[in-house]
Amino acid sequence: MARTLFDGRPRGGPGYKTDSESVFEFYSRADGPQWERIRDELGKWYSHYPDNDGDLRKRFRDRAPDQHFAAWWELWVYTFYTRLGYGVVPHPTMPNGKKPDFLVTLNGKSTYVECKAIPEKPRSANEAGILDCTNEVKNPDFWLELDIDQEGPQTPSCNEIKAQLQQHLGQLNADDVISDRDAGKDLPYFQVRVQDWVLTYTAYPVELPRRGNHGRLLAIPPTPDAAWIDNIGPIRKAVRAKGRKYAGLNDPLLDPLIIAINTYWVPSANDEDEPFEALFGTPAFAYWQDMRPPEIHPFRQENGYWRRDPPAGTRVSAVLLGHNITPHGLATRIPRLLKNPWSQTPVQETYDLATTTATDAGQPVNTEGTLSINDLFGLAADWPRVGRT
Repeated sequence: MARTLFDGRPRGGPGYKTDSESVFEFYSRADGPQWERIRDELGKWYSHYPDNDGDLRKRFRDRAPDQHFAAWWELWVYTFYTRLGYGVVPHPTMPNGKKPDFLVTLNGKSTYVECKAIPEKPRSANEAGILDCTNEVKNPDFWLELDIDQEGPQTPSCNEIKAQLQQHLGQLNADDVISDRDAGKDLPYFQVRVQDWVLTYTAYPVELPRRGNHGRLLAIPPTPDAAWIDNIGPIRKAVRAKGRKYAGLNDPLLDPLIIAINTYWVPSANDEDEPFEALFGTPAFAYWQDMRPPEIHPFRQENGYWRRDPPAGTRVSAVLLGHNITPHGLATRIPRLLKNPWSQTPVQETYDLATTTATDAGQPVNTEGTLSINDLFGLAADWPRVGRT
C-alpha cells in the first residue's frame, strides 16, 4: 500500500496553530476547505516523490521544527525542479562519495542542489503552554499583549491563569477604554501572578464592528529580551556548512552547485539586504579626515561568504533563497537566486527568477524575474483560499 503524507485523523479544533502543537499536527487536524486543499496538494506532491524508505515522510511528520521544515523544503525544491521540466535524482552518489540532496538535469546539463531550512527557535514548553492557556479565554471585546516579566521554576496552573484573566477582563469596558485611548490615556494593563510567574497583559479594545469576529485572544505574544537580531549569521553559516562538504575536492565540481535555503523568522525592514550582506559583505563607511573638507565614502567590507581576500566559497555557484515559503503560501511565495560571480562553475540558468549578483566592488546587481509561481504549480492566484473559502 502506497504511503500517504497525511492520514484520516479527525478534523477540528481552533482555526489557528496552537503553540503546543507541531506544524504537522496542525495541518493534519485543521478543518475547512483551504486546509483540505493544502493536504490534497501536498499529498499529490508526495505521491511523485521517490521516498522509497519513507525518510522524508517520517521527517515531515516529526514534531521537531528542524526535521519538519527540512523535509517540507526538500519536497518543495523537488517539485519546483520537476515542474520546470528537470529530471531530479535524490541523493546521488558523487565520485568522492558525497551525496548532495538532488541532481537536477535538463537538456544534458546538470546541477547539484543542497537544501537547508532555517527555522525559528521554538518556544519553551512552559511558554507555549501559557500562550495556549491565554487563548482558551474567550472575550469578544479585547485583544491582549503579553510580556513575561518573571519565569517560575515549574509549569504554572492554566486554570489559575484563566481565572485571573477572566477577572481582570471582566472589569474592563471596551467603549470606555476606546474613549480613554482617544483622549491620550495609556491602555490598561494588569499582572497575573501564578507560582512565581509574573505575566503582564496589556488590553487592546476591539472596535465595535469587529467585536466577536477574532479567533485568538492573544494578539501580541512575548518577544525575546532586547538583543541584536542576527539574520545574517545563520544564512552565512548555512551556506558555509553545505559548501564545506565539497571543500576537500582536488578539482572543481564538473557541474554547478546551488544551495537552496528557506528561512523562517519574523520579516524585518532589512530582509532584502541581509542575504546580500551574508554572501557579499556588510556595508561600511570610510572617513577621510585629511581631505578638506573631510569626505565620507561608502564601501562594502570583504567579509561575505563569497567576497573575501583570498576568494572563498568558489565551489558554491548560487544560493536559491526563499523566505517563509510554507504550504499555505505555495501560490505566492517565490525565492530569489543569488549568483556567485567568482564561482569555479558559474550557474547559467536563472529559472526566470529574480536574481542578484555583485560587481567586483561588492555593489549589488539585480534583475527582475518573470516566473509566475502559482502558474508553475498549477494553482489559482488566491490559492488555497479560492473565492475566500
